[in-house]
Amino acid sequence: GNGFANAGRTTLAVAENGDAIVYAFAATPGDPDIPEIDQSDLFRSVDGGQTWLPLQITQKVPTGANAFQPDMDLLSGQAFYNQLILVDPTDPSRNTVYLGGQVATAKSTDGGNTWKLTSDWLPTVIPGDNLPYIHADCHTAAFSRLNGTNTIFFGTDGGLAISKDGGTTWDNSKNAGLIDQLVYTITASGVHPDQTLIGLQDLGTRFRVGDSTVWNQVFGGDGLGVGMSQANDNVSFCTAPQNRYFRSINNPPDDQSKFRSANTFLFPDYFANGFSPLITPSAQFDSTGSIFVTYGPTFIYFTNVPRSR
Repeated sequence: GNGFANAGRTTLAVAENGDAIVYAFAATPGDPDIPEIDQSDLFRSVDGGQTWLPLQITQKVPTGANAFQPDMDLLSGQAFYNQLILVDPTDPSRNTVYLGGQVATAKSTDGGNTWKLTSDWLPTVIPGDNLPYIHADCHTAAFSRLNGTNTIFFGTDGGLAISKDGGTTWDNSKNAGLIDQLVYTITASGVHPDQTLIGLQDLGTRFRVGDSTVWNQVFGGDGLGVGMSQANDNVSFCTAPQNRYFRSINNPPDDQSKFRSANTFLFPDYFANGFSPLITPSAQFDSTGSIFVTYGPTFIYFTNVPRSR
């Protein structure tokens, strides 16, 4: 009530304890077990939360908009999960606000009227995208004046991102050396066994060439199932949540541009798996190196990938 409506999960923020100006970053109502909860709006109160003004930010186009983040719908379909908001205490007007969501972060200096993107998740993938990198899935933020330095901390699924210049640049070095990745699946080429694909929780699908210790991300999102032809060097596969499958017939699978969608199901399931599994037959079972198998809640599927397609 009092201007705050059509909201589900909500994150509140003030610059200092006792402030009359309060912001509320909200999702639409819904069941968090259903993986599509959208962004509702950003609300502002000037009387300690007694009454609220919806700022109608969701459809606004920020400076720096791109294919990853074309508008201010930062929470997207994961509003039940990603909610980051920070009010800058050095701004006496309380008009400087930072928001973060699924793949991007943004800043307003006029109380939510206009916005500028301050980062996105994979800036190198979009031509001309020069935004700084901050990992996807933004959850929490903090402000520090330690040693007289105004510092912003963003907490994401990828760790800490730190800015000392109001969000113009970001430092992710606090995460270096932390061996905390969750590997879902791993596979190796049947012809070049040192060439390996792994699927990582929220850190994409990654590929290693040779026996190096560097695994480069070759596909974004949650890296779930992976597969590589065992009889030859024909095909590589990776999968993402909700039964999304991608293939590369231009091995080695060392670049995201080599993967193409492979999502044509003859009899699609009524329900999609959150985890998209993938099974690679042995060379003895499949001498063509073209067969891969998966399953959903009600069917088992296989594909026979033509080499020329």
